[in-house]
Amino acid sequence: MPSPSRVEPNAPTGHDVKPHDILNDLAREEWADPVTTAAKAANALLALTAQSWPEEGVAAAQSLRKRRPDQALLLAVTEVAMDLNAARTAAALEVIITRLEDQRWSMDLAYEAARYGRLGVLSLGAGTRTVLRDVTEAASPELLTSSRAIRRGLLEFLTPVTLMPAETADCLLLPVVARHTDRLWTTGPFARIALAALASGKAVLPINHPLAELSPLSRQAFRPATYVTDLVVEGQDPTS
Repeated sequence: MPSPSRVEPNAPTGHDVKPHDILNDLAREEWADPVTTAAKAANALLALTAQSWPEEGVAAAQSLRKRRPDQALLLAVTEVAMDLNAARTAAALEVIITRLEDQRWSMDLAYEAARYGRLGVLSLGAGTRTVLRDVTEAASPELLTSSRAIRRGLLEFLTPVTLMPAETADCLLLPVVARHTDRLWTTGPFARIALAALASGKAVLPINHPLAELSPLSRQAFRPATYVTDLVVEGQDPTS
């Protein structure tokens, strides 16, 4: 997964695109990569801290928060932008940007996934691919998927790939859009597969960026997309 680019507060963003325009575009990009989207939002808000932050910046952050309550990472970014103090907000956004650039979260998940001989794969999303890339650099687990399209995509990894139900693997890699303690949010089909894996005693490893862990404030604001459902997976976070 490429690292998000950093934009200095006084520098033009993109081709002299105004931060407000970037935030408006992000509010409409429903299918963009969440980490990249969050990084763009954090950089745009950081640029605004050097301008009229109390008058314009906070309102821009609040607007994005209201327009995209389905995105856990955007909620994390905008939560730190509720402060009227521009200097404090800039410092908090710098921390957020650094965390978005940090790739260690996927390495931690890969370390846990490498414990298992067979991994169930449900998607070719950026998070899953990054974890699999890290896993297959050190081990050769068998990858299981019931999708022929996903199987073709998995052939890039130098490890066995088998067309079998993902829930029959020793560990299911579950893409997660948000989480709060033991509650996870994912698509309806993925949730059903995860429950089937748990029912048969298999492990489930949530794949999500650490900033997708909802704070109490963001948990209240979070409104998942209609295709997203929640499930409780107790004791399944070996990286915490």
